[in-house]
Amino acid sequence: MLKKLLLGAGCVVAVVAFIGWEVTVAIHDRTARAFHTGNLYTFLDLFSRFADTGNRAKAAYQKGDYQTARRLYQGMADRGNTSAMLPLAVMCAKGQGGPVDNVEAVKWFRVLADGGNREGQYGMGLSYDTGSGIAQDYKEALHWYRKSAQQGSPAACVNLGAMYVEGHGVAADRIEAQKWFILAG
Repeated sequence: MLKKLLLGAGCVVAVVAFIGWEVTVAIHDRTARAFHTGNLYTFLDLFSRFADTGNRAKAAYQKGDYQTARRLYQGMADRGNTSAMLPLAVMCAKGQGGPVDNVEAVKWFRVLADGGNREGQYGMGLSYDTGSGIAQDYKEALHWYRKSAQQGSPAACVNLGAMYVEGHGVAADRIEAQKWFILAG
């Protein structure tokens, strides 16, 4: 019984994938070249467009076309591409290519930070430190800065040192501050 159920589910998935491919090919061929009918060339063209999105986003950013870059990075990030999440978060925080959206920036910093990315951890620390897109919480800022600093982030080391100097979220301690400043290199 289970075998028949799995076989039936597999057939449904195959049919849906085939229909999706045919629709994609029809749209592509209508906008690309006449007389292509879903052959290898169509597949390679569609695949290269998908794979090249990161390069197009980076090129748009470097040209100052922030709106295009943000749109491309957004699409990639929404599909789970972690290499697009950091630039998208930074663009959201700076208001490049659209309005400043610190809540959206924190969303992407959080995904990266939870995955162990040091820049995402730094972004979370900075967000908690400044109260940008999230409630200000110096203890949480310390937590994320420390995680990022332990992975070698000089910026996180500097910010940790500053927190120890100012006594934000921790007792003021100039010796501990100096340690973090030295580690920043």
